[in-house]
Amino acid sequence: MTTLYDIQNLTFTVPGRTLLDDVKLSVPAGKVTGLIGHNGSGKSTLLKLLARQITPTSGTIAFHGQSLPDWNARKLARRLAYLPQHLPTAEGLLVRELAALGRYPWHGPLGRPGPEDQNAIDAAVTACGLDGLADRRVDTLSGGEAQRAWLAMLIAQEADCLLLDEPISALDIVHQVEVLNLVHKLSHDSGRSIIVVLHDLNMAARFCDHIVALRGGTVAMQGTPTDLMNPTELQSIYGANMEVLSRADGTPIAHPN
Repeated sequence: MTTLYDIQNLTFTVPGRTLLDDVKLSVPAGKVTGLIGHNGSGKSTLLKLLARQITPTSGTIAFHGQSLPDWNARKLARRLAYLPQHLPTAEGLLVRELAALGRYPWHGPLGRPGPEDQNAIDAAVTACGLDGLADRRVDTLSGGEAQRAWLAMLIAQEADCLLLDEPISALDIVHQVEVLNLVHKLSHDSGRSIIVVLHDLNMAARFCDHIVALRGGTVAMQGTPTDLMNPTELQSIYGANMEVLSRADGTPIAHPN
């Protein structure tokens, strides 16, 4: 199995508090990896560290075998795309214009977009099922449509790794499934590596190939959804008694006793 990220002895502190403590982790490439755990367990902090948005207090992160701080900024932006939980405003932007912002690492602020850029934008819009909405303003779309438009921006960037911080947190259940189906398809159809922070462990078990569970800033478990979905493991992660059942399609679902 190819490694996307190799993380060793990673610690991140703020005054008076340790948010991540001596994290050791290997994240597989070409898979959908779900980061789960309680609020305050360190999920978003870890994702920001992987995106090089913040700097660790101590420890190392290697991305594709190279120390993350050593990556040239433009080369990193061509390999790695990050979508934060709280998105900037897209007021007045058309879907196609938002997707076009993903091409910035390829032509820079002064470069003129060429045919390759347009092809990448068109492909991203199509991949996200937005052909019929490409000329609509993003701020007029439904929540699920808008989230797909932001994903189109990341796909137009042509990065082989996407980092998504709670992309379904503001969506209803129908749009949650719609967005996670798209995330799963993006990975499995093209071999993209996707790391996604999720609150809902059942969604994580359903749509992710690999699970990393954090508790109190440390790794509580890492493995497959099958490894996760057993009462003993869930008790150790969430501190609650859980019952695990199976859906009609055989996928597991957990709920508190």
